[in-house]
Amino acid sequence: MRIWPTGFPLIDDVLGGGLRAGALNLLAGPQGQGKTTMALQVARNAVAAGRSAIFFSFELDAEALLQRLIALESGLIGGIHAPGLTKVREAFE
Repeated sequence: MRIWPTGFPLIDDVLGGGLRAGALNLLAGPQGQGKTTMALQVARNAVAAGRSAIFFSFELDAEALLQRLIALESGLIGGIHAPGLTKVREAFE
């Protein structure tokens, strides 16, 4: 069985190494709790590790997902001094 690490060591430990290939995984929780951001981070971590990822959202359009991904990358590069999602959204306008 293929196992795909999420890039989050604590989550990977709980899942026995990561997500199982061929399995359906559901990330659920209340609105505004960071589900989309976490899923984007897992997809980003997979790509950064040389794997492929595809991301579907029935809530957000491609531009909103791109804005979140840019803000995420910005935070990883610039830390606390990086522009947040609000600044990224302003740049798109």
